[in-house]
Amino acid sequence: MKFKKTVSQGFTLIELIIVIMIIAILAAVSWSQYIDFVRKSRRADGQSQLLQVASVVERWFTENNAYPVQGNIPAVMLNSPQQGTVAYTITLANIAGPPVGYTLTATPAGDQANDAECAAAGTVLTLTNTGAVTPILCWP
Repeated sequence: MKFKKTVSQGFTLIELIIVIMIIAILAAVSWSQYIDFVRKSRRADGQSQLLQVASVVERWFTENNAYPVQGNIPAVMLNSPQQGTVAYTITLANIAGPPVGYTLTATPAGDQANDAECAAAGTVLTLTNTGAVTPILCWP
């Protein structure tokens, strides 16, 4: 009796499961890195928005010899980004002085509050009229 050698073509179930597991592990690692990158870019956008609002506040001071109250700043400037899902909400607090001044605060909203890179230092970004920023670890 002769046995005919058969050549099997295709993949076994074990091989397919191993490949799917490898893809799942790679996807999990890349997804977390992607989310961290998105948070970092939103933080940079929030910092940029703080600087833009500071520019408006300083321009107001130049024209009126006093810092504005929050109601004098266009509402659209108090969200970062200005369109789409808000990642930071910006508020203005005046310092009566002397000397007079202000503090701008960007409070994270939604998923941005989970920014792990800034969580240890505090996720709220601040900028004062003297140019002081906190937390230092979160500013470039």
